Amino acid sequence: MVMNQQQQQQQPEAEAYGNFINSINSNITRKEYNLKFDYFMQFCSVKDREGMLLISESDLESKIRNYIVYLRYDRKLSPGTVSAYLAPIIHFYEMNGFTLHWKRLNKFKAKHYNIVEDRPYTREQRRHW
Repeated sequence: MVMNQQQQQQQPEAEAYGNFINSINSNITRKEYNLKFDYFMQFCSVKDREGMLLISESDLESKIRNYIVYLRYDRKLSPGTVSAYLAPIIHFYEMNGFTLHWKRLNKFKAKHYNIVEDRPYTREQRRHW
């Protein structure tokens, strides 16, 4: 079977994307992972997932580290939100056989803290109901 050049170029893209998306069970998670991974691709100035696989592991770690710093300090996102943005990146590269130093990269995330302080209603507040 002879493949033309376009089919050969689409095959790694399809395989990389298939490894990524077909290993997610929830449709909502698929949608969110696609969206958040696309944000990372834009940050890296890469147009397709095949291009994301061509980045060397050392350059990739640097880009992920810079992305975490960007999300924390420029976008001012909470630690939980930063983790949600990293989850699809971790998943994509793990499902495509990359070995990255996630423990080291996670050190750039802020320690988790609660944005809203949850507390029970006081008796005074309950009396006014």
